[in-house]
Amino acid sequence: MDTKKYNVLHITLGHSAFDCRIFYKELRSLSQKYNCYELCGVADGKTLTTMHDKLKIEQGIHDNICCLAYKSEKTSFILSFLKRHRPTLYKRLYNRYLTQQVLKVLNKNNIHPDIIHFHDLRFMYVAIALKEKLGCKLIFDSHEFYFAYSFNVGFTEKSCFNAGYILSDWSKAIKASDYVIGCTKTMDNLISIIRQDDNHGIVYNTAMFEADTKQRSINKNNKIVLVHEGSLEFSRGLKLMIEIFCDEYIREHFQLRIVGTINGEEKKYFEQKCQEYNIEEENIYFTGWVDYLDVPKEMKGDIGILFFEKKLNAFYSMPNKFYNYLAKGLPVIATHCADFCDMIEKKQTGVVVERNVESVKAGLIKLVDNYDYYQRNVLKSQDEYLWSNDEKTLFAIYEQVLKTK
Repeated sequence: MDTKKYNVLHITLGHSAFDCRIFYKELRSLSQKYNCYELCGVADGKTLTTMHDKLKIEQGIHDNICCLAYKSEKTSFILSFLKRHRPTLYKRLYNRYLTQQVLKVLNKNNIHPDIIHFHDLRFMYVAIALKEKLGCKLIFDSHEFYFAYSFNVGFTEKSCFNAGYILSDWSKAIKASDYVIGCTKTMDNLISIIRQDDNHGIVYNTAMFEADTKQRSINKNNKIVLVHEGSLEFSRGLKLMIEIFCDEYIREHFQLRIVGTINGEEKKYFEQKCQEYNIEEENIYFTGWVDYLDVPKEMKGDIGILFFEKKLNAFYSMPNKFYNYLAKGLPVIATHCADFCDMIEKKQTGVVVERNVESVKAGLIKLVDNYDYYQRNVLKSQDEYLWSNDEKTLFAIYEQVLKTK
């Protein structure tokens, strides 16, 4: 790599090595101008795992990005005891351990970052310590808002919120960083209240593939295909999807195509309910794990679905799949969640429904009956949903941060 370029280090604790936002969008774009490094926290410190846990890749150069790993887990009886009974002390010791592990990798590989760009609020204290030790700039990419695990170890989501711990840690991360990136206007408004300066902005989770401008129509004599991109989880509307396919009308006229997998407790729940309600593969079909670069060609369907549980993360972040559906030319049906629903209603690119079967059923009927209208609106606004726009924003942010003394 050209050592005359600035060195950019992206660090993540909870994301996969080939995360669609971090690796495929931000790092691949930044590598055009900077020496780019990705440092991922893994249990064994030897391999970087993708979203598909069976697929592993050795550390090395990928798409001109140097991918490395640091050991993010340390098991011992003392630490396990402290995690259960003295969470504050555990947190302090664990953050010190993470800092040491990251510095060990940086020193071994002779990496001297000019900018550290971190993505997990859990990593905040480590990021701040690295900034002080290395004298580099710090960018906090707040593109998720997972209250349940992002803040103080040992507290539940409810108790954290009631005690005010949540905004306390988030505020510290925002104030300590040289620049803060959000992914929605709602989140950026909150950030602006805390920062009270201009060193914050929005990089949306827009689609990295070219827009599909093909005009579509629906043949009501065939089953209409609903598309869900990504693994199927409780937080992504698993229960509601099962419930709507218990309805005879939905089962007769629609099919659900999951571009992804289902695992763990969700898989047990899914299999149990399918057996209980006689839901067959012809109703709900899984492609299995799909590499992010292959997602567009697997999104074969008519309508994109966004069913999220009523959680704060859904209000303050914008999922990749929202932009991918629209770039693919699919009108969407979504349960109500802040920014993206406002965009759907404003641009008339789909319908927004409540989290119950009757509302979803009515929404689907409305979409199908007026499909040409909604699909034309999707095609009209497609240019707004592409990564090429946000790539320019990301470059401008980096130039601003590097110019600041």
